[in-house]
Amino acid sequence: MRARSVTALSLVLALRAADARADYKDSYKQGVEAAEKGRWAEVQKYMQEAIAGKATEGETIRFYGQRFEPYLPHYYLGLALFNNGDCEGAVRSWNASESQGAVKKAGDAFRQLTKNKATCQTRLAGGAKPSPTATAGPDPGAVNAAVQGAETALGRADEAARAVASLQSDSLLAPTWAQDTGLGPAQDKAKETLSTARARFDAGKRKPDLAQIAEAQELASRAASQFDAVRSHATQKRVTVATPSPTPRPLGVTPVTPSPSAATGPPPELVAAAQAFFGAQYQQAANLLGPLEGLPGRAGAHAMVIRAAARHALYLVGGERDSALLSSAAADVRTSRQRDPSLRPDPRAFSPRFLEFFQKTR
Repeated sequence: MRARSVTALSLVLALRAADARADYKDSYKQGVEAAEKGRWAEVQKYMQEAIAGKATEGETIRFYGQRFEPYLPHYYLGLALFNNGDCEGAVRSWNASESQGAVKKAGDAFRQLTKNKATCQTRLAGGAKPSPTATAGPDPGAVNAAVQGAETALGRADEAARAVASLQSDSLLAPTWAQDTGLGPAQDKAKETLSTARARFDAGKRKPDLAQIAEAQELASRAASQFDAVRSHATQKRVTVATPSPTPRPLGVTPVTPSPSAATGPPPELVAAAQAFFGAQYQQAANLLGPLEGLPGRAGAHAMVIRAAARHALYLVGGERDSALLSSAAADVRTSRQRDPSLRPDPRAFSPRFLEFFQKTR
């Protein structure tokens, strides 16, 4: 029974926190400021970097004070390409922006997009000669930045694909991998998206074509998210299969903290918290682990690692403004080390940002 407990607890830790990064925001802010000054080569560069960090539009970005702007990197990339005479690339970027919907709510930006897109479509339909700027080709610095951004996004997708492939042969998952729509079929879809991203990247790099490289970045980011969804589904299924269902507790009975010698599996609160964390219900996960704050030994260390990851994710999702959350997460890390100094979060399961935070917290 002890072996089952250790195995189940190990499975509980095989979860992934959100990899929320802030650097794409910095690139986006610099790109918008460059656009306001008409420095279109810089706009291309910064928007490529922003898309590599986050391809989905719609988030609200705080620039300074009370200035907030919608996150529309595809729109701005199209604007830069338009001003450099690349109508074909601009239309592709604007189509990507429109397909996500956020730009349609941004009055002035959407009106500008509609007007410039119509101009480009007229030029393309009439076979208008490209402007001297377009004939000269895109700025080499912007191309290099775009290529680096795309390669980074492709690298992340490859890493996620390898993590999923390592789970495919797991003895608990292999029997139903091909039939479970969240596993085999979803993995195939992610592979297809990644393959398309590589094709766009290779074509865009040969020309060079900034719009195709941007599309490759977006597709690679989408593929990484698809692989991550497969990995999360696989992790949840492993926990469900490996962990016996807890005996229902009568209502009104105060839970008793189990002792390590009496435990035949992870405490129900720990399993429930892990599943909440897996489902990105970070506040719920943190709340569920409250009764286990005093749990000793390795089980207590696991509980504190998950609560630290949940609080750290809440801090990131909240825009990295709540220092109290970050302090609470650090306290949980230190408590985890006190309970079991040898315990380390699995790098295949937790986000790089949390792993770095865990390592640096003393």
